[in-house]
Amino acid sequence: MQGWVSEIAPRLLPMSMCYRRTPEGGYIYSLVGDELGELLLEDPRGTVVMHLVSEQERQARYDVIDRAIDQGTPFWLATLSTLTDGTQIPVGRIGLPATNGERQVLLMLYFLNQDSLPPDAKFATFAKWDNDSLVWLSNFS
Repeated sequence: MQGWVSEIAPRLLPMSMCYRRTPEGGYIYSLVGDELGELLLEDPRGTVVMHLVSEQERQARYDVIDRAIDQGTPFWLATLSTLTDGTQIPVGRIGLPATNGERQVLLMLYFLNQDSLPPDAKFATFAKWDNDSLVWLSNFS
């Protein structure tokens, strides 16, 4: 059984990102998988989550993350994300609240058909997290 994980094709595994809560109540990107990092316009590690958007948009995202972490409730999010060439692709995400020692974090796993991505694809915009695209998974404990 040893080594079985290394035999799974990377395209079959979800890409991941971790949001770490700061003492001030904000969030920092603390971990980004290599494949996901290659799809972003910049490496976000160590930056404030949603640092390129308005304060209102950032707070809306923080409200979702706060609820997930504070209530221990995971969520599923499905959106169309726009690439720099204008292509829109479906992207699913599951948000999993967790702790890492004393830190409260939200682990985000991204699911997309990587086989359909154009070469050198990059995400051009942030996807909106709204009630039409987000489902709280409250039956899990």
